Amino acid sequence: MIRYKQNYQNLLKKFFKLPNFLQKMNFSAQENILRENFKFLDTIMAPLDDEIWPKFKSLLELIEGMKPGSLVEICKLAISEKLDVISENLSQSIVEKELILIIDKLFLSVGATTTVKVKLNTLKVFSKVLSRLNKEQREKYADVYHSALQSDKLKWRFRLIIVSQMEILLTLFSLQKVNDFFMPMIIKFCMDECYVVRRNASASFWILYKRIKEGDLEVGKQMVDINFLYFADYNRFSFRQSFVYMSEGILVNCRELFPEEAAQKLVVLSKDPVINVRLSLAKLIQTVREANVEIREAWFEKCEENLLIFEDPD
Repeated sequence: MIRYKQNYQNLLKKFFKLPNFLQKMNFSAQENILRENFKFLDTIMAPLDDEIWPKFKSLLELIEGMKPGSLVEICKLAISEKLDVISENLSQSIVEKELILIIDKLFLSVGATTTVKVKLNTLKVFSKVLSRLNKEQREKYADVYHSALQSDKLKWRFRLIIVSQMEILLTLFSLQKVNDFFMPMIIKFCMDECYVVRRNASASFWILYKRIKEGDLEVGKQMVDINFLYFADYNRFSFRQSFVYMSEGILVNCRELFPEEAAQKLVVLSKDPVINVRLSLAKLIQTVREANVEIREAWFEKCEENLLIFEDPD
């Protein structure tokens, strides 16, 4: 073990010298050397513990002090992919007092040395880092996801990452935070201009719905139903289609929570003039049957019947 740590220290020394060494080279040479040296990242991360952490923290600070540009981005992209591994290997005390502050400052705050790509990479693993924090501290970092609410279409990747992490995120935060912060965000994602975000958010909506409906916030239960049901009445067919996807998720994963009013709205949508809505509903029926979800209510048969006999008015 002593010999292993000595080898590790030598490897770190090599990394410490790397930034200043690369500054003297052209970009092509810099990139090639970085690519070769950062093959050792896994070797560095794996044994990272509280004893070695100060040296690795110095490495992060050294990279941050380099001249902004593609070189710093390459370094940060490589490290950001491993932030969850680092958090798992360190004690909770260091994660809460040091690592989370470094991540917030060096990897999540877009600026001269932190690009959008770095932030995007960090968000992919950030939920795992959050799981290491105490509940009170964790609540403060819900705002990290606020940037995803920006209307800029170029930010759709941020929103998609959040949607993909919905299940773990909704368990990390308090029911009140889920109700006040995440519910409006997820509802907005179900109306997103980007189809991929809208489709995935709608399909995952049942996770939010179940979390709220099984909780003890009565206002939240009412609001989630109001927002859910309203999708069926939008003039935009893409939002009515979202309602079908949302309904499918609830029916397959928590059938007992599906409201009767939503069932009746599906019956109405089985006669929707837009074929995409009807096709989505037909897919819902197929998925429910394949999942062996038993639905004997008349509304389900009525939807099937309407879809079979529908005649396009054109």
